[in-house]
Amino acid sequence: MMFSQQWAGAVKQYEYYLASGKYDSALYFAEESAAIARGTIGEKNLQYCRLLRNLATANYYLGRYNKAKYFILNEAATRESLKKTSDPDYIDCLDAAALICRKAGSYEEALSQVRKSEKRTLQLFGATSARYAMLLESYAGIYHDDGFSDNDEVYIKLEEKYLRQAAEIYKSLSGQQAEYLAIRNKANLAAWYNNTGNFAQAEALFQDVAAFYLKNEGRSSLSYLSALNNLGVVFYNKGNYKLAEKNFI
Repeated sequence: MMFSQQWAGAVKQYEYYLASGKYDSALYFAEESAAIARGTIGEKNLQYCRLLRNLATANYYLGRYNKAKYFILNEAATRESLKKTSDPDYIDCLDAAALICRKAGSYEEALSQVRKSEKRTLQLFGATSARYAMLLESYAGIYHDDGFSDNDEVYIKLEEKYLRQAAEIYKSLSGQQAEYLAIRNKANLAAWYNNTGNFAQAEALFQDVAAFYLKNEGRSSLSYLSALNNLGVVFYNKGNYKLAEKNFI
């Protein structure tokens, strides 16, 4: 999306600081660009929606989930009022809203956003697409947080259900992106097994994950080291402290 020169510089600075991990500075320029836009084109347009997303993103990375929630839900409402709800940008907004609401502990609101996203995702991408599989993982993430926070066995089982449904879609897809999405899904399922006490299954899946990253990214990759650390957690839970220590990074 092209931005007016009046705030394009601030947006560029926002993007630079966000990529650099300097989130306070990113937020400063997100606020500056939004203020300039409000004084020129107003708030009821798609350009301002993009600036709301920037505000939500910067606050999210700063851990200010309630503020991020305010901005992302404002973006969704604005897109809906403009009747701009049949494109990938609207789906991206809803998916971001679901994640932010989840992090804020607003699980029902998160589910509401995912359900709206599901309708549009099916229309635009179909039920066998990687995009739909990722949406199923959004369901899983919400049920994970809500289920384990209250030890709700129904929600905990729902997490497994949605992870497995996503896995089946990934199996039917080809290409490097699908491989990486599938291995991420496998890691999440391994974590589910670990959290529910099935350490043998967790170990087997984390071994697969570690082997994948070793082959594709090498021993020094953060993904491989993270997989080893996860294996260490499983070994620790099994009482095998020597193997746990060996894998902890």
